[in-house]
Amino acid sequence: MRTDRQAIPIDAATSNLAAPAAPVPQPPGRCSARRHRGLAGVFAAAGLLALGCDGREPAPTATEPASPQTLAEAAPAPAAPAPAPAPAPDPDPTDEDPLVAVLRTLPPVADAATGEPIPLPAPLAEAFGLIEAGRTDVARVRLRRRLAIEPEDGFARFLFGLTYHRERRYSEAGPWLAEAIARVPAYDPPYYFAAWGRYYLGEPDLAGELWTRHLALRPDAADSHFGLGLLDLEAGRPAEAEDRFRRAIALEQDLPGRERSVAKAWARLGDALADQDRVPEAREALERAVGLWPDHHEAWSRLARIARQLGDGDAATRANAEAEAALARTRAAGDARP
Repeated sequence: MRTDRQAIPIDAATSNLAAPAAPVPQPPGRCSARRHRGLAGVFAAAGLLALGCDGREPAPTATEPASPQTLAEAAPAPAAPAPAPAPAPDPDPTDEDPLVAVLRTLPPVADAATGEPIPLPAPLAEAFGLIEAGRTDVARVRLRRRLAIEPEDGFARFLFGLTYHRERRYSEAGPWLAEAIARVPAYDPPYYFAAWGRYYLGEPDLAGELWTRHLALRPDAADSHFGLGLLDLEAGRPAEAEDRFRRAIALEQDLPGRERSVAKAWARLGDALADQDRVPEAREALERAVGLWPDHHEAWSRLARIARQLGDGDAATRANAEAEAALARTRAAGDARP
């Protein structure tokens, strides 16, 4: 599976999440390079800070629920220490994926109505800020309290799933995102993050349906075009992938702060062109990528191979040297995977 990121599965992508009605806390944070471009882009274009994606998982807490169903257990703590919980049973192989079940209840994609982004409710701004700061365990505590009062709050369920997604715990994020979609089907971010989660779990068909539904609600979501382009590229459809990557570039190239995201689209466009034997064009696309983001060491490496294929040994040597330098810089920053 070829991908430029994690998500965050998160570093660049056009956002379609409307800003909350109240200011969001803005603690500093750094995002991992490999993220799926998702959190930063999805939220930043709407005026919110990018969510981080270093993928470091905080130690689990004894009170952290493993699934949405545990919210029903919100009761005062006993005076004496509670015994250790029994291990969770193995999932029933006959159980249907909750996300698949929810998607089956939705109208066809063609009937999805595009409208103004739905804002995140103001009472959830604090939890969002905690997720942005990487304090996902604390965010879950806040969200448990919210859901104990408002158990049908689809927005809170989305953020609960997002805490797991930020930790790259995509299987645990899935049921929460499914419940968010079921309760607020016109709210687009759950589709987006569920898509990247399924992509990283190796479920391209479901990821594709989710990205397609996201685009039905937010046609200008560059990162979902990028995601569909990855699926086309991996399925041997380079011409379709080219169209997707060009669309992603067109949507983002004039937006401030999207250089890294656009660079990733240029790099993948280079792959799509190379797969069509359009090698000189592929070289140009890769040169555009490293020009926008000099630390994209994978693009430098691919550029070296393309230059060698074209018989330009000096350019290949320079590109290899740049790739090594870029990798050293990103490793030094703790951010080694594009």
